[in-house]
Amino acid sequence: VGVKGYGLSGAGGSPQIPESQAGRGLHFMDMSRRFAAAYARATADSFVKVWGGHDVSATDEGVKPPYGFCSAEEEDKIFRRGPTCAAALVDVPTTTRLSGMRPVPSIGGVPLLKRYTGSWRNVLLNTGYGYNGYDLSWFASSCTSQWLTQDTLEHVPVCLAASKTG
Repeated sequence: VGVKGYGLSGAGGSPQIPESQAGRGLHFMDMSRRFAAAYARATADSFVKVWGGHDVSATDEGVKPPYGFCSAEEEDKIFRRGPTCAAALVDVPTTTRLSGMRPVPSIGGVPLLKRYTGSWRNVLLNTGYGYNGYDLSWFASSCTSQWLTQDTLEHVPVCLAASKTG
């Protein structure tokens, strides 16, 4: 299953994030359903970059690139009615519009943690966060580091339940 998301990346003439705040990322959750959830962070040159939206596709055809940007109606819902930092980018001519696909496991909002066997045993897969990537990465990375350092997840049942070997 894939979740398509859309992004706006600021450039010259758009708002910048103060250097003292550039290391932060913000995850906006909209309980009113006025806009879609959004994640904002600074670009390398301190401009605002915002991602949002979540078009779910469960077909092979639906996850194939290239990925077009969302419709004007979706852009309005995701960005213009979204967080102020997103709305501020919509009408700036230098704003770059982006789109991409994130893998999501068919069992829901959990990461995919997999360790291969045999000659590929040193390869661990840590993916599948979908639109919850910022939140799930902390859990998944903790489980992956336990797997690498302890060579087992037996002592961490929640990590064991979220993983697969094969």
